[in-house]
Formats: sequence, C-alpha cells, structure tokens
Amino acid sequence: MFRINDVVVYSLHGVCRITEIKEMEFAGERRLYYTLVPVFDERSTFFVPAENDFIGKKLKKPLTEKEIKTIFREASKQKPLSLAADTRRKDVYQKIIENGDREELMALLKMLYKRRRHQSETGKKQHLIDERYMKRAEDTLAEEFAFIRGTDKNEIVRELRKKLDK
Repeated sequence: MFRINDVVVYSLHGVCRITEIKEMEFAGERRLYYTLVPVFDERSTFFVPAENDFIGKKLKKPLTEKEIKTIFREASKQKPLSLAADTRRKDVYQKIIENGDREELMALLKMLYKRRRHQSETGKKQHLIDERYMKRAEDTLAEEFAFIRGTDKNEIVRELRKKLDK
C-alpha cells in the first residue's frame, strides 16, 4: 500500500503524487481511495481505488535512475514490436499504453520510429494513428524519466529517438 506524498505512475495519466487516502462512496460502494495529483499538471485530480488488484495494473512505483539507465542501455538491442495484422494496430497500441510496461513502450516506439522512417523513405506521410500513439508512448516514458532525472521531458524524447530510431 502506498502512503500520502508517495509518487506513483498512473498508467494513462503519468507521474502523480498521492495527496490523500480516504474512504469514499462511489456507485453506492464505500471503498478506500487514493487522491492523485499529476506532478506536471496540478490542476487535475484522480481518485483511484486502493485495492491490490487495481494497484498492480494501474499504479506503479516510478523506476529508479539505475533502472532507467538499464532500459536505455538495452534499448538498442531490443527488437521492435511486430504486428501481423496492420488493421489491429490501434487496439494493440492502446493496450500497451494502458499497461504502461516500460519495455513494451520502448518496443512500440522502436517499431513506430521504424515505420515512420520507412514511410518517409518511400515518400509517404506517417499514418495518423502511428503518429498519435508514438507521441503518447514518448510522453508516457518522458514524463516518468524526466521526473526521476529532474530534467526536461523534451530532453528525454530526444534521447529516446537517438537510442531507438536506428
């Protein structure tokens, strides 16, 4: 269980601070909830069940600097994600973003960078769906990594592109 002032990564909303833990009633059910405030947008607030099954899927501890270094070091060796059916890619992309698994996000980015490069080399524009999910994956990783490193998100995006867009 997390505590007040802990920093967590909330799958679709990025790095958040737990500002409160309290019992609340939603849909006629009383449960314990975390109150989350995104560190990069303190105007938003999220109420997240403090149950174990939800926590493992949606709330994660941020990576350490050592884990981030390992991810970047291993990134060049990582195989890009491959999709057999092009028509299902939006569903696959969405699932990866929602899961928030950093290695899957890196593999997704590697594939999307490769697709973008191929489209460019053949004189075509990047597919809108690829562009949209590439930005979401970059933002997801960059927010967490920038918070841990105390740096700018754009710097992390440049580093992601340098390591993965080969």
